[in-house]
This record gives sequence, structure tokens and C-alpha cells, in this order.
Amino acid sequence: MIMQWPIWIALPFVLYSAGMLFLFLFSLVQLDLLLISLTCRNYTEKFTNTGNEDLPFVTIQLPVYNEKFVVERLLEAVLLSDYPKEKLEIQILDDSDDETVTLINEWVLSKNHEPNPKFSIIRRGTRAGFKAGALQEGLLQCRGSFIAIFDADFVPPTDFLKKVLHHFQNEKVGAVQTRWGHLNENQNLLTRLQAFGLDAHFTIEQPARYCSDSFLNFNGTAGIWRKSCIENAGGWSADTLTEDLDLSFRAQLKGWSIVYDDTVVCPAELPATITSVITQQQRWNKGGAETARKLAAFVMRSDKSVRKKMHGLFQLGASSVFPALFIAAVSSLFLMPSQGLKEISVSSFIGLLPIALFYLASGIKNKQPFLRLLPVFLMLNMGLSRLHTISVVSGWFGKKSPFIRTPKISANKTGYVTGQKKMSGLAEGFLGIIFSVASVFGIATGNNGFLMLHLMMACGFLWVSVLLLRGK
Repeated sequence: MIMQWPIWIALPFVLYSAGMLFLFLFSLVQLDLLLISLTCRNYTEKFTNTGNEDLPFVTIQLPVYNEKFVVERLLEAVLLSDYPKEKLEIQILDDSDDETVTLINEWVLSKNHEPNPKFSIIRRGTRAGFKAGALQEGLLQCRGSFIAIFDADFVPPTDFLKKVLHHFQNEKVGAVQTRWGHLNENQNLLTRLQAFGLDAHFTIEQPARYCSDSFLNFNGTAGIWRKSCIENAGGWSADTLTEDLDLSFRAQLKGWSIVYDDTVVCPAELPATITSVITQQQRWNKGGAETARKLAAFVMRSDKSVRKKMHGLFQLGASSVFPALFIAAVSSLFLMPSQGLKEISVSSFIGLLPIALFYLASGIKNKQPFLRLLPVFLMLNMGLSRLHTISVVSGWFGKKSPFIRTPKISANKTGYVTGQKKMSGLAEGFLGIIFSVASVFGIATGNNGFLMLHLMMACGFLWVSVLLLRGK
């Protein structure tokens, strides 16, 4: 039948169906992870902690780039570690080119007279390879058999190392990832929505992947690596923007396992403005697509079960949700006059109900107001779908771009964002108007098959547009 349709109906139908099919399959994988997390008990392996005499030498790496507002807080938190000082070194991997350099120098100098761990400042004079390059340089110079990594906006608890290192008694464990906490979850609506999404990842996805022995990703910070695992997997690589996801999969493809322990929580700041949210998420989304392009074939050829391969592939391809959503939504605009497609549009949208169940379970587990947060969370992601689509598509096609740091909360008050490209939000405003008109047209003509989708896209795009135009 589709061959008999005019091209202006057939092509949008194919694009809409393809986008919704991907979203449906992704939602089924999320539902499978939810079921695993609900049926798995005591997933975290328990080992007896050893005494100080058996503790290994550890290197803490702190990758820093222009973090003058938060770097001293990080250094003070690391200094308070209750780990034996003689078995600890701290590498400050400083690529900064602003006042952060002076702050670090003065802070380290002020601590020299005290019985502290060995501090070493590693400055490369270049940002080649960005964070991955800094981590690799530190790897070449570190003395520790185990390497803990903390980004500048994290505040590790004093007992972090002792609580995590015992997992490495299993010689197959190459890394341990802990749960992220939030220092400023209630600062504004954007931070609450990010916490809502991240908590679902850390309380549903990660436990389920660990429990089912599926591919599990190191989240870039708040974790510890076995040095020999990094070396065996090929070291840190800068050919994607998500060096953490890349190394995680390469290590597991080599036979190493990654432990996820949500009993240890390491708090951090959440981006508090729309520009910083976009900066961070575009990097994550593009890097995810780059890593999928690089490693998807190796996942398919691995000795994992079909189920675990599907988990791995959809984990790598998770950012492709945005182009699937954006393409499906835009295509639906051309399908509105075709009354015969109403049933298809309604049934496809209902197929996304597993996503709602996934976030419902997370909201209950984390004591979050699911009914208030989920619609707004979805609208925000819909409003960001155009920008994220550009990032994901460029990642899939191998277009390279620099690693852009995420501005921290206090930076937004002092002009740290100055000089960065300001996003006008005009395109999002235009799309918001288009989807608003489509919603009114649907109501007026009784063609309501796409109404919910169009209304949510309209609200999302208009909201993001206002935030961008206001610079909030």
C-alpha cells in the first residue's frame, strides 16, 4: 500500500515509523533493565575489608581545566581522606590557562609543611587529547596500582577509598563505579530534572547491568580503576568525547569486569543553567554516538548472550533517542492530513509507556514526585532534541569537535561563560510555534492522533527557547 502513496506521505511515514520503532525498542530494553533491577537482590558483592597493612598504594587523579571556583573545595576534600598518607599520592592534572594555575600552586605550597600525601602537579602545556590526554599522561607517571578519579565538581567522602578498594580482591575486577549524589539538587527546576534523570540511571540502569553481567560503563568520575586493566585495554583514548564509556567497553571486551556499588555516594554539582546543561549533554550525546560507531561491531562479535549484546548496543546508542524523536515528531507534521494514519500514531505513542514505568519505579525508589517531574522532564528533553540531534548525527558521521568543559554553578555569576558561543534559541522558538499551530490544527479538525506529541514538543521547544533567549 505504501508504494501507492505520494512521496510527501510515504517518506514522512517511513521516517516516522523508523523513529518510533527505535524509541519503542529502546523503551523495551529499559523495561527489561527495570525488571532485572526489581528482581535482583543484594547485587553488590561483599568482601571483608582488610587492615591498613594490606591496603595497596593508590593514586588519586584530579583532571582540572579552569576550575577556579571549585578546585580548592576538591583539593580539601581529597586531603581529608582517611587513607594512610604513606600509601597515597595525588596527581593534579592541570590543563588550566586561567587563575586556577595560581590557586593550585598556592594551595599545594601551603600544605607542604604538613604530613600530607605526596602532591604532584602535572601540566602538559597543551590540551591535546583533552581529559583523556591528561589522564593518560598521569597514568604514565603514577605509582599506584589503583587509580581513583574525581572531576573538579565532586566532593569525595573521606572513607571513599576504604569503602571501594575491597572489591578489587576479585582479580577480574578492572574498575568500580559508585553512585553520584547531588550537592544542589533543589537549586532550581533544571537541577531537579537532571537529578531525576541521573537517579534513574544510578538506581535502575547501573544496578541492573551489574546484576545481569551486562556491559556496564564507568561514568568518568567517582570511581577507581586497576592500573593494569587500563593498560591492558589500550589506555585512555581521545578519539571520542566519552573516553570513560570507550575505555569501559574496551576493558570488558578484554574480559575485565566492572563493579557498580551504589552503597557509596559521591556528591557533585549539577549544571544550573540551560547553556551549561546543553554543553554537558551535547558532549555526552556526541561522545556516545562516537563510541557506538567505534565499538558496536565489537560488541556484536563478543561472546555475550544476545540479551546482553542488546543491552550493550542500546547503551552505546542511547543518545540516538534524540534524532529518533526529533525526526519522528517533524515527520508527523506531514502526516496530519492523512486521517487513516490516526491509529498508527496513537499506538506508536502508547508503545512508549515502558519509559513511564521505568521512571515511575525510579521516582518511587528515590522518593521523587514522579507525576510532577516526568512530564516536565520529557518536555525538556523534547525541547533539546534538535540540538542533541545535531550532536549525535555529527558523532555518527565522525565529525570531530573539541572537548568543551561544563561551566560550574558559581561560574555563571562571574562571567565564566563569557566568550562562549551564545545560543539564541530562535530555532527552538520557531519549532515551538510550528508544533503549537499543529496542535491547534489537530484540535480544530478532530485529527488528534498526534496531539499529545505535538503539545509536548511545542511546550518543550518554547520553554527551551525562552531559557536560551534569557540566558538562564
